[in-house]
Amino acid sequence: KYGITATSLKHLIESSDILLLCVRPMQVGALAAEMAHLGAGKKKIFSIAAGLTIDYYRSVFGANSEIVRVMPNVASGVG
Repeated sequence: KYGITATSLKHLIESSDILLLCVRPMQVGALAAEMAHLGAGKKKIFSIAAGLTIDYYRSVFGANSEIVRVMPNVASGVG
């Protein structure tokens, strides 16, 4: 109905140009390490995890990795 397909993390990384890292900060370490092992450092990575710096992500994914931190503000309103 929605066109959503379950896949492996490896396939997801190989077939994507942009990766969204949307987990709790305490979950980032293990997931980022696995993603880095699978080559995610060659992709653009967007993260919403609070408290983790660009330098942290570069230490995991590589110094030349493209990282964007996005800070959602659930208290803001539109309109």
